[in-house]
Formats: sequence, structure tokens, C-alpha cells
Amino acid sequence: MNYKSGPQISKYRQFLFFSLRETARLSYGYRISRKSLAHLKTSIIRSSKDPNFITEIAIEADSIVGTYWIHRRADHVFLLHFFIPHQLRRRGFGSEIWSRMIVRAEEYGMPVLKFAVSARNTKALGFYARNGAHITDTEMRGGMQWFEMEAQLQKSI
Repeated sequence: MNYKSGPQISKYRQFLFFSLRETARLSYGYRISRKSLAHLKTSIIRSSKDPNFITEIAIEADSIVGTYWIHRRADHVFLLHFFIPHQLRRRGFGSEIWSRMIVRAEEYGMPVLKFAVSARNTKALGFYARNGAHITDTEMRGGMQWFEMEAQLQKSI
């Protein structure tokens, strides 16, 4: 599998935008507003030039198979976005991309990767559990239940 990152990701912006819309639909159960999507689009492209962020597009046999977006924070790495197209799920791409993302997150020297998952997104919850993440807390946001999750990183300083 090949990975594209940094300024190279702008070439794949249509896929990135599609993945952001789909993730919002799965998490919230409705389409994301144009204003919110515009903000996310700007953020993901801008962050590709910031060393505190890593966004990678995974490519297999000239086809895009997934993406992730992480952010280095003061005491942990935060997963902002992880997406595998529906038609490519259950083929091992997600686990391979997750493993790559963990290695890249470990480069920041932090002990843990944190993220939040909507309780609605049961398939994602199962995927993350199978790949070593666990629920640390639960909270209500906008009338919806969310699980705070984390995965331990091996190469912490």
C-alpha cells in the first residue's frame, strides 16, 4: 500500500471531502451543514502543511482505499478522522491503515492516541476494539451519546 501526505493530499481533496461527509452521516445520522463542511475542508487542507498534523491517503493498485487525520496535542495524539469506503470494508484495509497510523502517531513520542466515536457508529466501535482501543468515558453531546476512546502507543518518550 502507498500513502500520500502533506501537500500531495490536495490532489485527493474530493475523496477527503466525501469521507468527511460520510463520517458525519454515520456519526450524527444526518448530512453535515455546508458551513461545517466548508470549515472542515479548509482545516484538513491547511493542516497538511502543519507538522502537528498528519493526514494520509492510502492507495492500493491505483485506487484510494482510506484516509486518516491525526493531531499532536500537549500530552497525546488525537484522531480527528478515520475512513474506509463502505464497499472496501472487511478486506483488511482498515487494519492495515490503522497500523500505519499508529506507527506515525508514535513518531510524536506521546503515550496515547485518543478519539471519540458516536454510539450510533457500532461498526466503528467494533473495529476500534478489535484493533486495541478501549472506551475510557462516555458523554452526551447535542443529545447524542459519544464514547471517548484511546489506544496505547508503544514508542512514547
